[in-house]
Amino acid sequence: MNTDNTMDKRQQDAAYAMIRSGKPMDQILKEFSVSDEEFTEWIRDGRFTEYAAALARGFAEANAPYVWTSLLRETQEGSIPAIKLYFEIWNKNRGTSAESAVGPCSSLTAVREKIFGSGEEE
Repeated sequence: MNTDNTMDKRQQDAAYAMIRSGKPMDQILKEFSVSDEEFTEWIRDGRFTEYAAALARGFAEANAPYVWTSLLRETQEGSIPAIKLYFEIWNKNRGTSAESAVGPCSSLTAVREKIFGSGEEE
């Protein structure tokens, strides 16, 4: 086991491949010649999982502008689910709910039920 706080290049490359390649984990482990026992040790040690999680978070944050652009494009095109998601996020960030911000009126409730259903099991 590695006793300092660094990971070797193979561990870093395997983590990168798990995040970016889209290949199944067992295929990646085979490509990097990592046995089940060795991978279990990487997981138990904790540094590998911390590194892989940080790497995944970093790539997710780097993609956030593209996700927001796509969501805004969908709202501009009139997608009801996209508009609903946008306002749920917006109201959550403001600390309010959609109902308290807009106030449910009977006509809004009727439209909501027509589009999304009553929310009750039938």
